[in-house]
Amino acid sequence: MTDALLDVLFESLMSLLKNEFANLFGIKLKAQKLSTTLELIKVVLKDAQKKQLTDRSIKIWLQQLKDTMYALDDILYECSIKSTRLKFCHDIESRLKKIAGRIDQIAESKNNFLLREGVTT
Repeated sequence: MTDALLDVLFESLMSLLKNEFANLFGIKLKAQKLSTTLELIKVVLKDAQKKQLTDRSIKIWLQQLKDTMYALDDILYECSIKSTRLKFCHDIESRLKKIAGRIDQIAESKNNFLLREGVTT
């Protein structure tokens, strides 16, 4: 399920990157960074989903990722609906910063998971 949601988010991010709205309001770089970070997370996702049954910290990490992805999906949905409203810009930028920070934290904790598994990136 998490993997399918990631695919939807990538598609939405790519749509946002092609939208003039992203250029006008300076969120293109943030969206590109989110896309790259989500790609890195996706690399370890399948293994993490298998190991969540035996490792509680991985289960918690996956839940944090899922919750954050739903929040990002909400933002991207609003973006697609409200992209023509100028007052919407500041709110979206602020919310994207918060989500990017949360995704960065989750990605950083992924490194702990990889180190325990002996995987290097």
